[in-house]
Amino acid sequence: STHPSPHMRLSQIPNDNREFHKWVAKMEFVFADIRAGQNLENSLEEIREALKKYPDNKEFLKAEATCLHKIWLNTVPFDEQQLRSILSIPSFKDSMISSDSSRKATNKIPGDKIKYMKALSAYHKAINLSQDPYFISNYSTLIVYSNKKESRDMAVILSELSANVNPDIQTINNLALVYFISGEKRELAYDLFNKLIFKISHLHSLYPGIKEEATNTQKLYSAMNSKYVSPNYTPALNLALTSIYLRKKEAHTIAKIYIQNIESKSEWAGFLSVLSGVEIPEDNLGNKVFSFQKLKIGSDESLINKIIKEKPLLSVPIEETKDGIKLSGKRNIYSETGISITTLSGKISIIEFFKNGQGLDKKIRIGKSEKEIIKSLKTKSQKRGKYNIYYGIKNNLAIQFENGKVKQIVLFN
Repeated sequence: STHPSPHMRLSQIPNDNREFHKWVAKMEFVFADIRAGQNLENSLEEIREALKKYPDNKEFLKAEATCLHKIWLNTVPFDEQQLRSILSIPSFKDSMISSDSSRKATNKIPGDKIKYMKALSAYHKAINLSQDPYFISNYSTLIVYSNKKESRDMAVILSELSANVNPDIQTINNLALVYFISGEKRELAYDLFNKLIFKISHLHSLYPGIKEEATNTQKLYSAMNSKYVSPNYTPALNLALTSIYLRKKEAHTIAKIYIQNIESKSEWAGFLSVLSGVEIPEDNLGNKVFSFQKLKIGSDESLINKIIKEKPLLSVPIEETKDGIKLSGKRNIYSETGISITTLSGKISIIEFFKNGQGLDKKIRIGKSEKEIIKSLKTKSQKRGKYNIYYGIKNNLAIQFENGKVKQIVLFN
């Protein structure tokens, strides 16, 4: 749900467990950020703090390994990754810290080798406690980039095992990636991506509601993360990339379908555009600027307290790297106002609305009909997961519709 979680709400009520609920609410954001591939350094610190309290907790160890994996991946250029893996961890639940959830305990490596080895070490520690197929699938997409042939061979075995035990989008996508990167079965990798596209399209025609299964806040932050591509769209991206690498005659057409009909705003789409020569469509909001009262993207954070009079229910530290520069900030949630504001380096970068009737102006508010919004914006959107994204030069707007009504609104840069 896009509304505050039960733990966030419980943290507002004075009781003996208030601090625990606040901590769990924070961990929900930490796991969400790792899933989204953002704020990874801060998330890693939080996970390691949690491991001091819950040593050898398998879920925290898995989160640490996946986080380190993604930190390393951010150092690997797309042309060396070649294809995009799907690295999943579950959403955080308080049951993960219950007593029964914790048990005692060729090629040159691309990108930053030290960060790669840290991720590898974390996997080795976690894998002794948990061998679930999704985590093994994650692991296989790390070791396939190893400079040791035996590790690459093991990646093939493990990814095949994971896909056989749980054949779904993640495990089959990752199996195809491992086949391709290892050089073992590149044509089969292409065929697997092709079959996944058909499978997803078939499911979408039967059950439109599963087009993007998650509806929580982190999915929206994922949609705004420039490196993020929805797991449901990743096989289509990989199909386009492998078609180019294998010099398929249909490569340009496949890339064009992806960029013009699926998504064109991720850095991966930009990489595909360069490889294929298919141009990225222009932004459709132009110079239009949206605001909440006097708060807008780029406003100084000192304005927030002048407009919002309540104290934040929850404040989560944020750290992002843009153009090689580390930026620090925080995400504050104001439950009474029904708004969440993220700041980076003292400037507002995201404004999110989750309360009925709240929004940017009289025409763009939660609860308004989809027809009213389309009429008001007078421009086309790009579908990313459950969100309609309207891109502009000054700011971008994300709107989630449910049953023909606005459920969530987010303004971001």
